[in-house]
Parts: sequence; structure tokens; C-alpha cells
Amino acid sequence: MTLASGPTKTERSETPELPLLRAALARGPLRLRAGGHSMRPTLRPGDELRIEAREARDVVLGDIVLADVGGRPVLHRVVRRRPAGWKLIGDARIQADGWVAPGDVLGVAVERGPRLGEARPVRLASASARGWGWLRAACLRPARRWERLRRARDHHAVPRGAAPSGSRPAKAGVRQG
Repeated sequence: MTLASGPTKTERSETPELPLLRAALARGPLRLRAGGHSMRPTLRPGDELRIEAREARDVVLGDIVLADVGGRPVLHRVVRRRPAGWKLIGDARIQADGWVAPGDVLGVAVERGPRLGEARPVRLASASARGWGWLRAACLRPARRWERLRRARDHHAVPRGAAPSGSRPAKAGVRQG
């Protein structure tokens, strides 16, 4: 999920937002509006988030982090950890963003503002929220992969009664044998 003001294309060079985000998080918590669909259903486009800067050692599995991925700011979930960094993926995505170095993590989403019908903000950095989010992401990925394969198979399937691709229809009065 990108930020609402962030770029839509993947770029190699760092966007102007990244240095500004780093400077703003160094002064204290930041409120940002999310954009994109990669973190659905946890986050929807337009959700207001509270981001706090965290030390690299304080980021844990299941956290939704604001990170520099390929020169652009993204909000994705931490699904694996190694000493060299974290593997990030959006809840609604099938493929991961890859490994992110500790210096590329800008902050952690700790709270989502109330949505229509919610009385108060939702804590995103609690143990239960991280656990449910990680479980939801782990369960939805195979389902989405299966659905993508099914759609591809149905798209390329030959309708009943139609000739298979590469064969010619029979001419009238000519017997095929």
C-alpha cells in the first residue's frame, strides 16, 4: 500500500517524500493517509494511520511498517525476519516485496483511525492485531493464488463445441477421417 501522496510507479531513485518522512518521524509520531489496495482488508485507501518511529530491533513479525522499498514508501506487513532485515508483503498481494534492510524501515503503523461504524481507533501494534493480521495474510495468499490460477484456466479454456485452437473447421460436404 502506497501513501496517498506517493508515486504510483516503481522507481529506482528515491522519491522526495522519503527524506521528508524520515525527518518528520524523527520529531515524533506522524499521521498519514493510506492509498492503494495491497493491504486490504486490514487497510483501505483513505484510512488515516498513526506511524511511530521504531528502532530496528523493536520491529516484530506481523507489524505493518512504513518502509523504503525500491525508492518509494510502502505500508506492508512483516512476514519473516532475518538478522539482515525483514521480508514484507501486502495482505492482498501474492508476491512479497523482498527483503528490506533495517535502515529502510521508517516506522510502524500503531493505530488506524475509526472507520464508519467504529466507535474508536483500532490498535495495529498490539500482539493480537499483529497475530490476526499475519494469520489473515497467510491464509488469503494461497486463496488468491488459487483464484488467479482458476481464472487463467477458465480464460484459456475452449468453449464446448468449439474447435481446439490450431485446427481448422471442416468444409461443408468434405468428410474428415
